[in-house]
Amino acid sequence: MQKNIDGKFNTVVGQQAMQDNIDGNWNTAIGQQALTNNIDGRWNSASGQGALYENTSGDYNTAVGQQALRQNSSGDFNTGIGKSALSNSEGDRNVGVGANAGINITGSDNVAIANEGVAGENGIIRIGTSGTHTETHLSGVVAIEAFGNKIPYMPDLDPSDTLADVINRVNELQQALRDLGLMEEI
Repeated sequence: MQKNIDGKFNTVVGQQAMQDNIDGNWNTAIGQQALTNNIDGRWNSASGQGALYENTSGDYNTAVGQQALRQNSSGDFNTGIGKSALSNSEGDRNVGVGANAGINITGSDNVAIANEGVAGENGIIRIGTSGTHTETHLSGVVAIEAFGNKIPYMPDLDPSDTLADVINRVNELQQALRDLGLMEEI
């Protein structure tokens, strides 16, 4: 914190961690070059070498892992957990979990779990990596839209059911509702 003037309530451990901070408050930087370029960013947590390295004014970010959220300079409310998670992100409200998760994300409101993401997308959830993850198992409630209303539906799932099984059950229910005139054709 070589340049610190008005920054308060910061916790800093590591060589060059928060070295450019001027008036950023309530930050935690743990690791070599964590939050190095922070000037006035607030309420950030960076743990790992180079985590949130380029952050200058972004607020409420959490970076855990080497190079996590490295290029984020002004994005807010991002969470990157894992080596290089969201390391190129510049947007807001992104989540990346896993090594290199969301490394390609440049937009906002994205979720990448064990997926590198795609540049320029907004509001996309990507889980798993094609060729690596071959099945998806889910349980819980599915919403079916009928006449403009979302109807909760909990399919009877077996632990071995895949996402394809869930989709087939939902499609069967939708067809039954259409046959009864309770759902319009999409």
